[in-house]
Amino acid sequence: MLHHAKLDKRFWAEAAMTAIYVKNRLPSPKIEHKTPFEIVYKSKPSVKHMRVFGCRTYILTPKEKRLKWDPKARAGIFLGYEEVSKAYRLYDIEAGQVVISRDVNFDESTFGLSPTISDEDVDDLDFESLDIDNDGREAQEPPE
Repeated sequence: MLHHAKLDKRFWAEAAMTAIYVKNRLPSPKIEHKTPFEIVYKSKPSVKHMRVFGCRTYILTPKEKRLKWDPKARAGIFLGYEEVSKAYRLYDIEAGQVVISRDVNFDESTFGLSPTISDEDVDDLDFESLDIDNDGREAQEPPE
C-alpha cells in the first residue's frame, strides 16, 4: 500500500489500520462469506465511503477559519477512516500533520506528497460531506 501510494515508512501504522478496516468489511469464506463487521454488528457494512489509500485529497478550510484571499482547500493525502466519528484521517501536506475531516474532495488517480494545487482547481472542487453512522453503516433516514 505504501509503495503504490508513493508514501514512506512513517505512514506504516496508518496503512496497517486502513488495511484492517477494509479487511473487516470484506466477505470471508471461513465465516460463510459474511464480513467480520457483519458478524459483530448483525448488518452488512456500507462501502460507499471507502477510498484509495494514499490518494490526493483537498481538505476544505471552513469559511470562518480563512481570510478572504486564503485558498478554500489544502492539499492532503488520504490515510484512512476515523474510528470514533464519521470522518476521514488525512495528512495535511503543508502543516505536516494528520488531521480529521469530513469535508474532503478525493483525487483517486493522484498519489504522493507534492502539494501542487491552483486556486482555479480548488474553485472547481465539489466537496462531499460524509454521511455514515459512527459504526461504519450508511446513515438511514428515520422512519415516519
